[in-house]
Amino acid sequence: MLSHRAVYSLTAGKLANGSDVAEISGRLVIEAIEECDGFIFNQRIVTRTTGTHGEQSVSDLRMALWESSNGQRMRFNLSSLVDGRMVREDNGSAQLDGAGKGGTATFQGEEPATLTLPAGTLFPTAHNLAILRMARSGGRQLPATVFDGSAEDGVYDTFTAIGRRHLDSAEAGRGQTLLQGLASWQIRIGYFLLEQRDAAPDFEIGYTLFDNGVSGDLELDYGDLVIAGRLSSLEALPTPACTD
Repeated sequence: MLSHRAVYSLTAGKLANGSDVAEISGRLVIEAIEECDGFIFNQRIVTRTTGTHGEQSVSDLRMALWESSNGQRMRFNLSSLVDGRMVREDNGSAQLDGAGKGGTATFQGEEPATLTLPAGTLFPTAHNLAILRMARSGGRQLPATVFDGSAEDGVYDTFTAIGRRHLDSAEAGRGQTLLQGLASWQIRIGYFLLEQRDAAPDFEIGYTLFDNGVSGDLELDYGDLVIAGRLSSLEALPTPACTD
């Protein structure tokens, strides 16, 4: 995976009839960095929502994750601010007992909590890498259980649909030099509450996945609200020189 920083401009892709939301705009910034012993993933989503009566609100969601190279340890910190006021914060760590096994997540703070992770749980970067490997091999789908630290009940059953391989899709890459000449796939991931995969997904994410692990244009689908993200800038970040 390319260590990179990607910036996406956000707009409302679809609003349900009768929605209290008239307009959405904002920005999503993703940083994915490979270190010698693991991966750093930082994400920040800032959105300005305008209601049907003109009222406005600014939401600021931040996520900072570190995962070990073997995908078995994770540290996480997540925060949510609305109009500059902190409304939620989660931080802690998670440990798996081995590849394909379950483990434990520990939440710190004023009300510490422990969550048991089922066998086969993947952390977010390990999940992204599994999708990329599946796409490269020609696979078309990947079911997986994912824990991202977003809440004490933040374990999801996911189902990923992978489209056909495309080569050098200039539109999806928005002319970014780092994406030129690369194969890409259309990805759609449904996130389901644990053991409820037969029900409608809690939310869905769609995006163009490039062969270097970068996501092109994307879509965040919450059912009655869809947010479209257009890749506006992309830069490579330095990767440390590692020695054994």
